[in-house]
Amino acid sequence: MPTARRVDVFFGCRWAGRHAGAAWSPGRGGSVGRVRIAIVTESFLPQVNGVTNSVLRVLEHLRRRGDDALVVAPGDGPQEYAGYPVVRLPAVDLPVVSSLPIGFPTRRLLRGLDEFRPDVVHL
Repeated sequence: MPTARRVDVFFGCRWAGRHAGAAWSPGRGGSVGRVRIAIVTESFLPQVNGVTNSVLRVLEHLRRRGDDALVVAPGDGPQEYAGYPVVRLPAVDLPVVSSLPIGFPTRRLLRGLDEFRPDVVHL
């Protein structure tokens, strides 16, 4: 069973977390080093839409920075992107909007987050 662990949150342009005393602000050019970011998304490949494209660009940016990432996405699709793992959740289509499957959290999600140990979870 996964153990509880404090996960810090990114609010706008301020970040404070396990890097004690290190606050990050883009305006000041600060840096906190390598960050572990879990991205939970409502849409990801093979669906192509604005959400998916935004997540892809963020992952490519994180790769250039040298940060670690984990993607959590509903339905079937690639198990990795840009070298980052993708945790796939079982999903069902809504009768009204079948193009947007809804993912259900499972033990796979808990295990993936516990093993990855993110500093930040982006919802």
